[in-house]
Amino acid sequence: MINQTRTLLVVALLAVAYLLWQAWQHDYPSTPPPTPAQVAASSAPAADEAAVPTASVSVASAPASAPAAAAPPPEAANTSATPRQDLITASNDLLTLTIDPRGGTVVGAALLKYPQKVERGSAPVRLLNQTSATYYVAQDGLIGTDGSTAPNHLAMFTPEATQYTLSPGQKQVIVTLRWSDAASGVDVIKRYTLTRGSYVVELSQQIENHGSRTWHGNAYQQLDRVEPPPPPKHFLEFYNPDSFAYTGAAWYSPDSKFNKLKFGDFQKEPLHQSVTGGWVAMTQRFFVAAWIPDDKQPQQFSSVEVAPRDANGKARYLIRAVGPGLAAAPGQTVTSATRLYVGPNLQNQIGKIAPGLDLTVDYGWSTVIAQPMFKLLSFLHSLVRNWGLAIIVLVLLIQAVTWKLTEAQFKAGARMRKLQPRLKALKERFGDDKQKYQQAMMELYKKERSIRWRAACPT
Repeated sequence: MINQTRTLLVVALLAVAYLLWQAWQHDYPSTPPPTPAQVAASSAPAADEAAVPTASVSVASAPASAPAAAAPPPEAANTSATPRQDLITASNDLLTLTIDPRGGTVVGAALLKYPQKVERGSAPVRLLNQTSATYYVAQDGLIGTDGSTAPNHLAMFTPEATQYTLSPGQKQVIVTLRWSDAASGVDVIKRYTLTRGSYVVELSQQIENHGSRTWHGNAYQQLDRVEPPPPPKHFLEFYNPDSFAYTGAAWYSPDSKFNKLKFGDFQKEPLHQSVTGGWVAMTQRFFVAAWIPDDKQPQQFSSVEVAPRDANGKARYLIRAVGPGLAAAPGQTVTSATRLYVGPNLQNQIGKIAPGLDLTVDYGWSTVIAQPMFKLLSFLHSLVRNWGLAIIVLVLLIQAVTWKLTEAQFKAGARMRKLQPRLKALKERFGDDKQKYQQAMMELYKKERSIRWRAACPT
């Protein structure tokens, strides 16, 4: 019985130690920074048109659940990389985004509160980036239907500025990009809004029709990435979070709840579902990027694997949401709005941003135990402001909760030690006669229980 108590305490302490390691990794992740060679050769993988959703039917005039096919259009686009000096930088107090004027693709996201290493001056974690080995970007655009012209995520926009910084006292910064098509008279204005204290980026795509015919189309958002390199080997694999943390695509719908889509399943089990009130994401270890469309508008969720262009390249994996049909009559303006979350998996906060988003915190097989213990540990940390003290308090609470069980086990152990000489005498008395020894032992136990009962309930 004592051994069982010790085992229980050891398991509890290991669980607490694991949660401390998780919390430490949240605050001080060990994501390796890109090497100079990677940065020098970081021209994004060729942005082939298979990544551009097209409509095989008139999506704007079809039901909202009509699928948007992922087939490439006939002509290839100019895939030259945008010069570094032409990229747009926008920052609030938590994020620094790098936005490519080609399509408004978010090609970089530095998490300013999360250093790559526990040392002064360490660079922040870069969740999104366009280096070849870890290519991971957030794209958005418009699909023209019924002959309408629209800028997808490969179209060239004109930015109002290339540097946006949140000034003291300022609540928001807004990045504005413009695109115009003289032939159709259609203008598109994209706005990315970063708010102080938030990892949520608000995106609006405003379509202004100055032409003579009605514009039809759909807005879409997608996450495009390669499978990251495997985590480094650890001599204690069980204690290496990267060895079992889930990295891949995920999506949520009110009906089917939280779903994972591993990189190896993109071809075997491609996503193709109409969803209202959900989101699509790419998650890894302690960080997640998620497109969160309007929860009142039906979206077509889909996934596609883009094959590498050569034997040395990496396949790219896309998960996207295509919105319902939009229409702008001559002289009218329509706007599509969505949100992009790019930041840490803060379980107590991201669930408030969108339903089910907190489920991207992946505890694996230990979810049933680890999730409530982490919530309790986080609550204690909010009180004492120190992870070490929070763990000590948690261990004391566990011991308090299990005290009665522990006390009963200690008393039972003490009684067994008291009976040991008598049991030894019985064994010597009956020798190899196991049946008589068992009967005598049962009589001894029965007599002992009777004595304890009379002592507890005196007449």
